[in-house]
Amino acid sequence: MIAVAIVLRMGRPILFRQQRIGQSGKVFWIIKFRTLIPNAEEIGGGNIPAGLNLVPPLGEKLRLYSLDELPQLVNIVRGDMSFVGPRPALPEHYARYSPHQVQRVLVPQGLTGLAQVVYRAEAPWSLRIEKDLEYVRNVSPLLDLRILIATAFKVLRAEGVVESLAPEANDDFGTDDSGGTDRASTHQTG
Repeated sequence: MIAVAIVLRMGRPILFRQQRIGQSGKVFWIIKFRTLIPNAEEIGGGNIPAGLNLVPPLGEKLRLYSLDELPQLVNIVRGDMSFVGPRPALPEHYARYSPHQVQRVLVPQGLTGLAQVVYRAEAPWSLRIEKDLEYVRNVSPLLDLRILIATAFKVLRAEGVVESLAPEANDDFGTDDSGGTDRASTHQTG
């Protein structure tokens, strides 16, 4: 039904594929339902200019309830991801991780994680990465179950979705709690 709605209201393509970093730094292609206008990634050279909304109304609804993430079940079946773990990073972000932050990929990357239930998209990357590292240090089946339950409540209440935040507002790499610094200085949407 989602695929049909995308074709009728937003046109093709239906799916969006993007390289992401999995466990142990392995690169894979993440699959999502497309929520942006066609060719949005080419506008601004990968950076969305402030004030430019590239998300049509249907895309907003899909993001609000995380329905755009459903195709990642294919990534889980393929073994690229798990249900719970840190969200897979963009290669551009991963390249900028400090030695402390890179520990985030010691576990399988997930459809949802501790950072998503605590912050969703309402915090800068450094805070989300620190929450992911807390998960890595404390990973357990009970913690995974708690995260899955909390995710269901967050999604059903559509909490923490931020559409208007410019990418630069979240991009604070180089300011982790370990005193590490970043490895580059480019901005990338994520």
